[in-house]
Amino acid sequence: PTAVPEVTAMPTVAVPTWAAMPQPSAPAAPAEPAAPAAQLLMKIPKLCKLYDMGGCTKGADCAQCHGQEELEAVQKAQGLPSGEAAPSPAQAQSST
Repeated sequence: PTAVPEVTAMPTVAVPTWAAMPQPSAPAAPAEPAAPAAQLLMKIPKLCKLYDMGGCTKGADCAQCHGQEELEAVQKAQGLPSGEAAPSPAQAQSST
């Protein structure tokens, strides 16, 4: 007679469900997309007062800067030192 090997049960393995899996968090979207370099050259290096009060409706078409980060990018693109705004057109005319 041949010996029949004893059959053992397979170990039980816990399989996680999709609901139990950690979900990746969505990256935060920027408030406004970064302006192209040509657009930075056209901006007035001055903070938009209406934007600061939550009332600027021009968005990316606004001639002034929306936030400190954009102001610094405009100053860098225009070759101005940080914190120094270019003269407004009225100021430029009065100095000539």
